[in-house]
Amino acid sequence: LQHEMRWASRRMSGSPAGGTGDAPDSSAAAVPSGGLAGPAAAQPSGTFLVEHEGDLHEYGLSLGVDLDADAEEDLAWAVREAFNAPLLGGWTEYMDDSGRAYYIKDGCAESTWEHPMDAVYRELLDLIKATRQRHPPATAEEREEFVKQHLRQVHERAKKDLEGWSGPYTSEQGDYYYNDLLRVSSWDSPVAEKEKELALRHTVLSRYLLPEHLSGSGAAGASAGAAGAGGLA
Repeated sequence: LQHEMRWASRRMSGSPAGGTGDAPDSSAAAVPSGGLAGPAAAQPSGTFLVEHEGDLHEYGLSLGVDLDADAEEDLAWAVREAFNAPLLGGWTEYMDDSGRAYYIKDGCAESTWEHPMDAVYRELLDLIKATRQRHPPATAEEREEFVKQHLRQVHERAKKDLEGWSGPYTSEQGDYYYNDLLRVSSWDSPVAEKEKELALRHTVLSRYLLPEHLSGSGAAGASAGAAGAGGLA
C-alpha cells in the first residue's frame, strides 16, 4: 500500500518539472516559524521498489526516457535509482488528506507534488541522451570533459545555494545549521547534502558516459571525481 501511494503521488503529478501545481500551501505543514524543520516533520517512510515494469516505464516517461526504445532501455537502472531516491536535506515530505505526498523546501513558501530528486535525474538523463546522440560519437576524452563541465556547473550552483548557511550550533536536541538570509534552520549539514548530490551525479554520469573509468574503481572513483569539482566547505 505504501508503494502504491508513493507511485500514485508521482504518477498524478500534473505540474511541469519544478512546478508547484495545486500542492498544499506550506502553512499546512505545521512547521514552526523559525523552528528546526526536522524532528517535527513527517519523513518518508522508506525505500519502495518499483514492482511493475509498466510503472517503471510510465515513471521513466516523466523523466524523458522511453524504456521501450532500444537506445534507452539500458537507462532502466537510472530510472529505478530516481524512483527510490531519498530526499536530500532541506526538503520534507508531507501527506495531504488523501494520502498524496507533497514536498516543501526549508525557507520556501511553496510546495510541490514532484519529488525534488526527479529534477536532478531528469537533468542527468538529458545529458546522457544528448551525449549519446552526438555525430560523430564523442570520444572518451570529450565525454570525460562533458562530465567535468557538468560537475563544475553544479558546483557553482551549490555554492550559491550555500550562501548564508553557518554552523553547526549546539542545542538540547542536537547540532543544527542556520541560514541567516532565509532565517531557517536544519538538522542536516547543507554542505554534506550538496556533496552527496555531486557524488550521485558523478556516479550516474560515469556509469553511462565513462564506463571505462568504472572498471575496478567502484565508489572510491565516484567520490574522487565529485571532489574534483572543488570543495564546497
